[in-house]
Amino acid sequence: MIFEDFKDYNFNNSFNLLVGDFNCKSCSWGYDSDNYRGRKMSEFVVSNCLHICNVPDYGPTFVNPINSGFPDLTLISTSISNFVKNWGVLDMESHSDHKYIYFQIVTDNIPEADFFFKSKYGLGRFSKFVKKQINHFKRKLANISDKIYFNIFIKDLIELIQKAAFKTLKKNPKNWPRDSASGMRASGPFVTK
Repeated sequence: MIFEDFKDYNFNNSFNLLVGDFNCKSCSWGYDSDNYRGRKMSEFVVSNCLHICNVPDYGPTFVNPINSGFPDLTLISTSISNFVKNWGVLDMESHSDHKYIYFQIVTDNIPEADFFFKSKYGLGRFSKFVKKQINHFKRKLANISDKIYFNIFIKDLIELIQKAAFKTLKKNPKNWPRDSASGMRASGPFVTK
């Protein structure tokens, strides 16, 4: 089973996408009940900070004349799960008992991973940028009536914080070259994003 193959892999320090026929049953992805493998898979998903992208309402991913089910899972790191869009099951011939699964990963707003923000500089500008928008967000928060509006509010708030950070804070490359003898920054031209 997959758990043995990935037992030494650290899912918590990276962005991960797992897609496959896992042949396990759980109510979490559309079955009426859980089996042993499904409970183990659910534990695996939770312990590795993964998110199940499947939408059971879109129908089974496996159909044959005798049986149908949801064994094909799309798992992604929880930290980037909001970048998965348009997950679905295609209702067309796949020359298999398994249907095609489609989804889109929208990466326009994923921050670059090769730098970090220098928060010591620019905090005042960051605060001013956010404060200009805070009354708008207070009004939106007061008008939240269900989870759809709450999710939209959280998405908009995250986008505001990202925009503020990228506009106002200085960035340093993660692997800034240093002179190994003195610990000082090495001199020379360096290209960063």
